[in-house]
Amino acid sequence: IDHYEWDFGDDAINNNGAATATHIYTTPETYIVKVVAVDDRGGRSVAKTIEITVSGPVRVVVWAYPNPAGTTATINYFLPEDATAPELWIFDLNRNQILRQTLAAGDTEFEWDLLNGAGTAVSNGLYFCMITATRATDRPITSAVFRLLLVR
Repeated sequence: IDHYEWDFGDDAINNNGAATATHIYTTPETYIVKVVAVDDRGGRSVAKTIEITVSGPVRVVVWAYPNPAGTTATINYFLPEDATAPELWIFDLNRNQILRQTLAAGDTEFEWDLLNGAGTAVSNGLYFCMITATRATDRPITSAVFRLLLVR
């Protein structure tokens, strides 16, 4: 066998692959993965297929970049499939609420312009951010707190 050709079922392919492959899916869904072995004369095997089901996160996942931020910060978040009403909370070192922003459940990122809820630029320093949401059982869930440094 010269190489393997992988089709991961999400428009990603690897036509010069090894016998094993790693792939990262970004959307929860069911995918059909196909692999074909190719010999050194171009002969091809019958495709081997497998169905892979990717589920979403079981907790709220959140991070931001760039970190430190200078002009804006992109806050990425992923919610469990049954989560609704996500909100972004940002606090300063003195536990003062800087921003409380409702997020779209279908989105995965929020661009923060480094302004507080009143529209005033926040100071350089360390800020604490988290995302809260509600599960289908009306149970609240919260991300881990992450730190974002602002340096202009």
